[in-house]
Amino acid sequence: MTINNLTSYRWSLLLSAILFLQSCSFLGLDNYFRDRSNDYRQAEEFSEIEIPDGMSAGRVGQLYPLPEGGEVVSYEIQSEFEVPRPRSVGMNESTNEVRIQRLNGESWILVTTPPGETWPRIRSYLSRAGIPTSRVDPSNGIIETGLFKLTESPENFQQFRIQLSQGVQLNSTEIDILQRSFPEADIPNPLPSWERESDTADYEDWFRGILAETLAADDAVGTASLLGQEIGTSSKVDLVTPESGLPYIEMRMDYERAWASVGYALSRQGFSIAEQHSSEGIYISDYQQVSVDEPSWWRRVFRITKNNPVYNYRVSLDNTDGVIRVQVENLNGETMSQRENYLVLQRIRNNLT
Repeated sequence: MTINNLTSYRWSLLLSAILFLQSCSFLGLDNYFRDRSNDYRQAEEFSEIEIPDGMSAGRVGQLYPLPEGGEVVSYEIQSEFEVPRPRSVGMNESTNEVRIQRLNGESWILVTTPPGETWPRIRSYLSRAGIPTSRVDPSNGIIETGLFKLTESPENFQQFRIQLSQGVQLNSTEIDILQRSFPEADIPNPLPSWERESDTADYEDWFRGILAETLAADDAVGTASLLGQEIGTSSKVDLVTPESGLPYIEMRMDYERAWASVGYALSRQGFSIAEQHSSEGIYISDYQQVSVDEPSWWRRVFRITKNNPVYNYRVSLDNTDGVIRVQVENLNGETMSQRENYLVLQRIRNNLT
């Protein structure tokens, strides 16, 4: 092909492309090349399809059903719109923090991701480690391993039970471990139900440590499981807001752990403990609003600090039928409104761990 022919060929291709693009604009509003992102604005509401008598309506329904709106008591809503303050950086802001917590002889793993994200990470670890799984119960957050041997105990088969539950802290998971062993020559069939304590505490601690290290090093944060979404539907902690009367925090756990959790909450993010009386279930706490505003140039030069007012509260824990109720009372001589009470309890709830 000569140079002149090549040049003509290129001009022909360019002209064809221009004509093709121009022709798209003449195809009308229904052509495949127009922008459809605003079509929803012209959507119309139609009456529901009427099903003739004698026919089932089971296959007919809303494509995108809207959930019913929840009722909110008046004191949860601000009277005027306020720009929300930035949230303080706390443990629940971390993308993947793992720690082993211990209290009164009990130990568990705390992971700062919700159960729906923690579940597939544990399943993945068991698969990679070659540990068999004999039973999974997502609704109760239970994974039971199959029988396998450890090098330290070749004459016995080991089995572990992993149970996930919603943590005290928002968007967190607590993992409990149980262990049991069976002699190779005497494995019961079927296997008995699980006891409340492990057969060998050292093996339980070993497995808890291995699992915690694996979750801490795991970079698969953000992967969620549809099965794992069922875990933790019953929360350990709820902020109850009755229509009449003052709000309160409800904690479903043993008293010692509730006491320790509230004490931790009252020692951070502006709170400090002045007195504590465990036998009476009472904390005397001070609260000073923590300023997150950047100091001005004037304040930085002359080292002027902004002193926020200090509030004094009496925080009481009442144990009724295994449910702990946490209530707040103002010690500044002022009667607390429902709104103020709610805001203080909300801060405590966000600090719980």
